[in-house]
Amino acid sequence: MQAARKNFGQHWPIILLILINITIGLVVVRDYGQSWDEPGNYRYAYHSLDNYYNLFHGSPVTDFNDLHLDQKGPAFFMLAGLFSRLVTAMLPAWSEINGWHLACFLAFQVGVISLYFLARRWTGNWAAFGAALLFSTQPLFWGHAFINPKDIPFMSFFLLSLTLGLWMVDRLFVPGQDGIAYAAFPVGQFKNEWKQASPARKIASLVPLLLWAVLVMAALAYTRTLNSSLAALIRTIYNADAQSLWGKFFSRIAPNAGNIAVESYIAKAQSIFSKWEAALFILTALLLAIVFLRIISRSSFSWLTKDILRPACKAIFRYLKSPALLLAAIALGLTTAIRLSAPYAALLVGFYALTKKEKKPLLAFFPYGAVAMLTAYLTWPYLWRDPIGRFIDSMGVMSDYSEQSLNVSRFLLLKLISIQLTEPVLILFLAGIVLTLLNLKKDKFREPFLLIVFWLLLPVAIMIITQSSLYDNFRQLFFLLPAVFVMVAVALDVLFTKLNRVWLNLALVLVLAVPGISAGFRLHPYEYIYFNSFVGGVKGAFRHYELDYWATSYKEAAEYLNGAAPTGAKIAVVGTDLIFKPYARPDLKVYYFNGIDVSEDFDYVVVTSRANNDLAVCPGAKVVKTIEREGAILTSIKQISSPGEECILPP
Repeated sequence: MQAARKNFGQHWPIILLILINITIGLVVVRDYGQSWDEPGNYRYAYHSLDNYYNLFHGSPVTDFNDLHLDQKGPAFFMLAGLFSRLVTAMLPAWSEINGWHLACFLAFQVGVISLYFLARRWTGNWAAFGAALLFSTQPLFWGHAFINPKDIPFMSFFLLSLTLGLWMVDRLFVPGQDGIAYAAFPVGQFKNEWKQASPARKIASLVPLLLWAVLVMAALAYTRTLNSSLAALIRTIYNADAQSLWGKFFSRIAPNAGNIAVESYIAKAQSIFSKWEAALFILTALLLAIVFLRIISRSSFSWLTKDILRPACKAIFRYLKSPALLLAAIALGLTTAIRLSAPYAALLVGFYALTKKEKKPLLAFFPYGAVAMLTAYLTWPYLWRDPIGRFIDSMGVMSDYSEQSLNVSRFLLLKLISIQLTEPVLILFLAGIVLTLLNLKKDKFREPFLLIVFWLLLPVAIMIITQSSLYDNFRQLFFLLPAVFVMVAVALDVLFTKLNRVWLNLALVLVLAVPGISAGFRLHPYEYIYFNSFVGGVKGAFRHYELDYWATSYKEAAEYLNGAAPTGAKIAVVGTDLIFKPYARPDLKVYYFNGIDVSEDFDYVVVTSRANNDLAVCPGAKVVKTIEREGAILTSIKQISSPGEECILPP
């Protein structure tokens, strides 16, 4: 009880902030419209959940051929889907969409808490709270926190993985504890035993290694021959008598073989072999190396088993009992099952571990990675049929955004960061960088600075050098931005040390949060379109940068037409009708506008300003309503009045 009171006394500001955020979220969550990508996310979530039902009821695991989100893990989607069903069961007045939006917002609170405890590693409570407050009141994040089930949860879980990973390192990497003494390789004894070995023994030890080398070179040089051999083997097994050993084996692993051509099995086997090929070569090389040592050198083999493998295995099992390691690994696995960029958090944790004076517990990263991979596998049904192959395929798809990406100027990312965060955050970030550079000799400044270099500055520099493309502004890179707020915490910590008054600290962070809170009120429920005064606000960014690129304003457009459109009116919706229909009157006939002439078929056209479509679609039609904020049009509703009016969607 005393410990709980002490913790509450230390952390009451962040606890109060989270409670206030959740209260506000419960009040406003139903104001937000469905975003462009959400219908597909819902389908993917429930399809993935169905696989667990099938798994436990003996039904075959279904595939994902009709979905296009396989490259992203469904871990959060499934959690949000289950949560949404629970919410709608408890609150019948709420829609499924409201439940999803609340789940996303709660995930954002996980990020706020994680940022607070991450900053607390190097700063005081008030500085960490100030950074968390500024983070949670950024209009860009607050708006996305309800409507973005991809980037916001990934950012939050990335933060959680990093925070828990650093905590794990501190718990396991204690100088003088759990040290493992590894004996050096007995080079001298190995040389003596090699000289004393008979020619037959030398040949017996070297032949398997030579054969392995020849096999690898042949595999690299004659891939076509290996594929042909594999195809012949599959054909033999496929055509084997059903009562033979091969026939029984094949019928067990492929019960539907009678309905599937042998070519399909050949193609699948060749694909699996190509993906497992490198792993097989590495594994066989290790096994042959052990065989080589066993044949030629007893002392070397004893060194490998007694001085290396045995203590290493004991250490790994000891680390697996650590709650810190298990929590960090599970968090990393869940994050990986949200997006494949998650292992970057593990790299940051590993880099931090290398800075520790005690290096021997680096062995802990084997169970850390193993538990993380197991967690990712269990929470990503798409991987179940071919874990390595599909994981590699997903990485390939994730790295190729050619269909969605836009060619951008080299410094667009830096510009977007500088105009979509509030002004106090940018000033404090720069101040934090300067302060850390001036105090690099101190751990409390050097550690966060090195973390920010590898977490934020290096990826941004790589994107600038490679001139990487972006779309939807830079939402896919939100997971880099918490690094900015770590520097904000460093700057606030120095400032609060000077002030040394609780009431002054609280007053200052509230003043610094005013620009974000004020903008949030003005833009609600479209906070995510925020741009700061450096570009003239939302009005200055209009037509120059994307604003409501997910068309969440279609909800407000539907609500307008519910009161203005006559019974049975036909409404064409540009982009997607799926996010308009949930809010439309039952009698309204809503159609996806695919670019055909709509002058005779429709009464209204609803069009987003994304990519200036509102100017291009039906330019001569009468605009009866615009959804806008601060002079920026988000959606236009146009009435088709004359049958001969030209109204086509430009190519």
